[in-house]
Amino acid sequence: MDSKFGQSQPGGWIEDRRFLTGQGRYVDDIAPCDALHALFLRSPVAHGRVAALDVAAARAAEGVHLVLTAGDLRAAGVTLATVQAMLAAFTPFLAERLGVDPADLAFDGETFRAPGSNLTPTLCEAAVMARAAGRTDLLRHRAEYRLPGRSYPNGAHVAAVEIAPETGRTELVKYTVTDDFGTLIAPQLVEGQVHGGIAPGLGQVLCVAG
Repeated sequence: MDSKFGQSQPGGWIEDRRFLTGQGRYVDDIAPCDALHALFLRSPVAHGRVAALDVAAARAAEGVHLVLTAGDLRAAGVTLATVQAMLAAFTPFLAERLGVDPADLAFDGETFRAPGSNLTPTLCEAAVMARAAGRTDLLRHRAEYRLPGRSYPNGAHVAAVEIAPETGRTELVKYTVTDDFGTLIAPQLVEGQVHGGIAPGLGQVLCVAG
């Protein structure tokens, strides 16, 4: 065995000249002519909420391909459709409990609110109230959502590797994943699935000969 390139043997850097002379290439340098750019707009105030949003001018602007608001996202997806069904079922129940008109009761994404009432129950607290009142029918909900066409989630995986010209040794420097997962129910499970797919894939590329 040649101990020069064995495990734990020191080795000098061979790519510094490339970076120091401006010849390095990074993911940010990759800019296809037809690439789309995404811009996210949030409230400039901490914990602030955008009460109203007019996106007509943005959608009509030249070069803009798509404008989505939180309302658009809430209107799509089976999970969010189920949430909408839950809100519709709980609204009359809570309106009666709070002594307000159902039309005045609104859900702001976290709590139910109504003018004239200082009670702001969350959806979980509303479920506890329903159970205490014997309204078990409010504890189970079902909704269906049918996509207008096939759904192909977008994603890209970029691996940055360094190959030593003298030895051919390949080192994985960075691996970046960008995937459109949609609404995550169990983020840790999804993350584990991604890692479980990357690891054997890299192993086959870097370690399997033939």
